[in-house]
Amino acid sequence: MLHYPSGMAVKDDYLFVCDGDHLRVYNLQQPEKAPQTITFPKPYWLKAAAIDGNTLYVSSDNVGQIFTLDISHPENMGRVQPKKWFELQGVKCMAVGDGVMYITALPENGPDTEEADMENVIYRVTDLRHPQAEKFISKKVYSGNPAADKNVSVYYEGITLSEDNYALYVADHRVKTGAILVVDIGTKEMRTIYEAEGLDPADLTLTDKALFIPDMKNHRVLKLEL
Repeated sequence: MLHYPSGMAVKDDYLFVCDGDHLRVYNLQQPEKAPQTITFPKPYWLKAAAIDGNTLYVSSDNVGQIFTLDISHPENMGRVQPKKWFELQGVKCMAVGDGVMYITALPENGPDTEEADMENVIYRVTDLRHPQAEKFISKKVYSGNPAADKNVSVYYEGITLSEDNYALYVADHRVKTGAILVVDIGTKEMRTIYEAEGLDPADLTLTDKALFIPDMKNHRVLKLEL
């Protein structure tokens, strides 16, 4: 039984599911079997998962930590221990491809940050062996335009790469609506491709020219044809 399923990732015939403070590993060829379970020490609460080769990246958003796990033998995860990989305040979700990772996080904020200076940021890590996060997209939360600021982007969450790794799809939580953004990685141009009132988009999954959007508060999954 899953208790708090969140981010997921697939490698070959194995499904990895973030479930509270547990990572569940399912054999998709034997779905009737109980999953393997890796328990993370409290207070880690798992949010999202992403795979690059034989490495699984798992984020814990409540403590701002990303872990790695060796999944070269997913059929035998019993002795695999998560390793701390990178710390990033407010970390949410990740997308990785061609050796580069993109990370969403809560708006950059601190005790001395003025509201007008808060930023929504998508970070980029270009060296996975020696991770350093750079701001790839940095956008002020508030524009100073009262009309526009009635529906500002509160924070970015789900993120996934296009099949050709040339674009990012990003879940955007706004005051009145939820939206899906597409970001051209080369130009950093950002545009909205879907928006709906009450939409609560979480982690995103792309497959077969369609984007699947978990709509958390509305207890459904949407399919967006691309």
